[in-house]
Order: sequence, then structure tokens, then C-alpha cells
Amino acid sequence: SFTDEDTEDLLRRAFEIARLFGTNKLRIFTYWRVDAPDKAYPYVRDRLAKAAEIAGREAMVLVLENEAACNVGTGKELGRLLRDVNSPHLRGTWDPGNALTLGEVPYPDGYREVRGLFDHVHVKDAVKDSKTGEFRWVPMGNGVINYRGQFRALRDDGYKGTISLETHYRRLDGNVLESTRESLEGLLKILKAAG
Repeated sequence: SFTDEDTEDLLRRAFEIARLFGTNKLRIFTYWRVDAPDKAYPYVRDRLAKAAEIAGREAMVLVLENEAACNVGTGKELGRLLRDVNSPHLRGTWDPGNALTLGEVPYPDGYREVRGLFDHVHVKDAVKDSKTGEFRWVPMGNGVINYRGQFRALRDDGYKGTISLETHYRRLDGNVLESTRESLEGLLKILKAAG
């Protein structure tokens, strides 16, 4: 297992590797999600505040993704942590799909919590299986996330960061290339409809 000192050394090493790729940004997460994330919150917040201090000394920016498997999984959780740490060296990666799987309405609810606090957006779409109650990934535009509204809000808010298509969806035949093509086509249709 890693000590706090080990993780700081690992962070510095990750910064070195990021520089080799010509970037000053490093995506991070908030430890595996525990049964009561609110109880872990002070520790997570304090560790990320320390990491942001280190990032500042190294002229780097940590980009924290909301991830359902981690202690910060929703827009509400991400926004709270970013506002509490309040550092230019800790920004967000907004992932509406991850927020959805924890029961948050990504747009407008989750987005309202993170507006202006992120530099990256990850997009993927999902529906809830009526039999299992679990979410499953579908091509962009075939799910329940209001991406048309989300993209309009990003445009209207003057968003200048990146948007990445995450290809979690898989066709029944398992064809990764065609699954990705379907998701990309869906994304392009949504973008066109969003104006």
C-alpha cells in the first residue's frame, strides 16, 4: 500500500511523464468510492488541496474527473470539492455519464454545480435497464442525457476546453470500431441540433 509520502512522490513522477508528452495537465481521481463518501470527504479534500499545492509549485494543473467508482462521482460532489479547494491548479473533468450512473440528472442539475470549474468534458450516453435497474451504455443520442441542452450551455457559457467521446458503448456483436462509429455519428447529430 502507498503512504501519503509515496503518493506525493508518485504525483511528482506523473508530472515528469506529463511534461514528456508536452502537457501541463494531469487527470486524477478521488480514491475508490467508500460506503459513506461524505465521511471520507475531509481526507479527500485535504489530500487534493495538498496535491494542488504541489501542482502549483510544479506549474501543473490537476484535472479531477467525477467518476462513479470514486469518492467524487457527481457534479454536485465535484463542484463542492473544487470550490472548497479553490485552486487554479485543481480543475475538473465533467463527465455527465458518470454522474448519471449515481442517480444525478447530469444536465441541468449536475452541470449547474460545476459550471466554470472544468477544462475537459467526457461524453457517453446511457439508459437504465428496466429489469436490472442498472445503467448500460448506448450510442450517443440514444440515451437519457440531455446532451443537446448540455452542448448549448457549454456554447453559451463560452466553454473553450476539450470534449472527448468516451467509447464505453459496445454493440452486441462486440465490434469496437463500429460501436465507436455509431457513437461518433450520434455525437455529430447532437452537435448539429444544438447549433
